[in-house]
Amino acid sequence: MGRWILFLGLTLGAVLSVQAGSMTDQIAALEAHKQTTPSPVASHATNAFTDRYQLVLFYMQHCSHCQRFDPILRQVADQGGLSVFAYTLDGGTLPSFPNAVPAPPSVIHTFFQQGIPIATPTLFMVNVNTLKSVLISQGEVGEGQLNARLHQFFEYAKRGLI
Repeated sequence: MGRWILFLGLTLGAVLSVQAGSMTDQIAALEAHKQTTPSPVASHATNAFTDRYQLVLFYMQHCSHCQRFDPILRQVADQGGLSVFAYTLDGGTLPSFPNAVPAPPSVIHTFFQQGIPIATPTLFMVNVNTLKSVLISQGEVGEGQLNARLHQFFEYAKRGLI
């Protein structure tokens, strides 16, 4: 009986060791893939686009959606080489945008026209040459949604539709 338990213990230990090794290898492969997979935005945000377009963010410091969106926007913008100009609606700052500018009424009126409600966070893409703006998102969106919307914007921009 003791030998059977010893045999079972050694067999089970070997199986668990092999599974743990393969699990570790799988995790390492996933992590390596995450580091080498380019952002969908980065593939479209070429210098021609990053020189011509800039993201404009409207937020409020105490808005919980803005606080959660802050690191997502920073990461996506950094990966895509996009600059972000931040306007604060309440005079506060967010960790990624400590130098935000208080939004004057004229700027609020310019961006939030044609039925766009004043809500936070709100993200626009602006052509720096024509000052034409396109609404990218309103409210909290995840990294995948933001990347998809920016990808769609750059597809339209490449076709000259924006």
